[in-house]
Amino acid sequence: MLQSKVIIFDDSCPMCKLYTWWFVAWGFLKAENRIGFASAPPEVTAHVDLDRGRHEIPLFDRSSKQTIYGLDALTFILGSRWTWLNPVL
Repeated sequence: MLQSKVIIFDDSCPMCKLYTWWFVAWGFLKAENRIGFASAPPEVTAHVDLDRGRHEIPLFDRSSKQTIYGLDALTFILGSRWTWLNPVL
C-alpha cells in the first residue's frame, strides 16, 4: 500500500528527520521512500505545494500523482499498518 508513497521532510529540521526516520525504522516506509526536500527530484516536487509543505509534511503518491499533507499523511501511514485506527482517526 505504501510502496508508491514518498514522504518528503525538511532536511534542516531535527524533529522532521526523527519523525520520518521512525517510519522507516518501524517498517512503515522503505528508506528510499523517505526523502528530504533538498534532494527531492523535480518529478516529485512538481506535485507538492511547497509553501504548504513547509508547515505540513507531504506524502506523495507516485502512481496517482496526489499528495496529502500533515495529519492526513500521518494517519494514512499509521492506518496502513494499524487498520483499527482508521475509524478512530
